[in-house]
Amino acid sequence: MFVLIFKSLVSVPLLQEIVTWYNAIRAARYAYLRTAYPTGRDAELNTILSLCQLIPKITRNYLKEGYMEKTGPLQKEPFKKRWFVLDSQHRKLFYFKGQLDAEELGVVFIGTEKKGYSVKECVPKHAQGNKWKWGVMVETPTRQFVFMCEQDREQKEWLDALKQVLSRPMSPLHQ
Repeated sequence: MFVLIFKSLVSVPLLQEIVTWYNAIRAARYAYLRTAYPTGRDAELNTILSLCQLIPKITRNYLKEGYMEKTGPLQKEPFKKRWFVLDSQHRKLFYFKGQLDAEELGVVFIGTEKKGYSVKECVPKHAQGNKWKWGVMVETPTRQFVFMCEQDREQKEWLDALKQVLSRPMSPLHQ
């Protein structure tokens, strides 16, 4: 259904060009990663091993994406609308000024409860008059992050996604 709607908004040649560029970028990234992370001596085995190891580094699948409002570290600053991306593989919640920005404004690492991290529903007092009424708090050992969602459904989706990352054991890479 999305493809049909999308096709009605964008011409077919443009869609083909987008796919071509996407594949070209992935191929270039794959070639770079094969050079940066060589494996094995046998050419066929090398290709199979490197494909299995490198494909997750070529394409990112994010657990959740969307707009939320965020306040600053003192939680007295005005809320600002930001684009958020939850990378469950690397346990990071990135936030950007807008959806198409290439560089993030910041990142929140999502550890485990054993390490002092938590996620909960929360609407702080200074946010109660805010037009976005559904809050999410991410607590780290060093800071509390407060995010506001526009709808209760979005709040539930963010809470579920963040709790899913929080509940997974950390890999040695993250410790």
